Amino acid sequence: MDMMYELDRDYLSSVCEIKNNDNKLLASGSLKEIKPGEVTIGTKYGEMPVVKFGEKVKVSIHNFRKGFKVIGGVVHTSSPEFMCLKDVVQLVESEQRKFFRAHTNFKTMMDVVKKPGLVNLNPVEIEVVDISISGLGFKTDYVIDPERSYNVELELENKRCTLTFHVVRMDFNEDGECIYGCKLEEMPDSDTDILNSFVFHKQAESIREMRKNR
Repeated sequence: MDMMYELDRDYLSSVCEIKNNDNKLLASGSLKEIKPGEVTIGTKYGEMPVVKFGEKVKVSIHNFRKGFKVIGGVVHTSSPEFMCLKDVVQLVESEQRKFFRAHTNFKTMMDVVKKPGLVNLNPVEIEVVDISISGLGFKTDYVIDPERSYNVELELENKRCTLTFHVVRMDFNEDGECIYGCKLEEMPDSDTDILNSFVFHKQAESIREMRKNR
């Protein structure tokens, strides 16, 4: 008899996104319980959309310390408060860290993280164009050192939080503007909670809109 896969318990409380096999976003939340072959996902940011019994889904999990993980499973129980998946297996995710991105137009000042032996740079103005539970994208008129880490302070849902990140890629949009893609670094729980709440509410709006247009 094959051993059932058990997700590392260090992933408890990690934020995650639930998608169907076509990569359509179904719900989001955080891991509340881990058992052999089974996980339970809940949320404190509002009601979760209900997913039909027996649907096969995959869960993208984000954890600053443990890293990125993708698992698959079958919906056993789904309610506005929680979702239980059984027959859980580990998946190899070809698309990697593609989390839901909330489009934004936040203008703010970005400050370099100060480190001994490195030149301190003056804060520069940027526009945050999208944000997810694991990263953000921004554009600016200034030249950015991609080897440094940076801080920005944002107001999300009338709460202020500070995000720390570093650049991982540079792309160009249709207007020829350079968009810096960034990965978030570990932050205080209070800041992470504000960010997750903002992104999850934007996700819920997107899911409602998709269901309305079906």
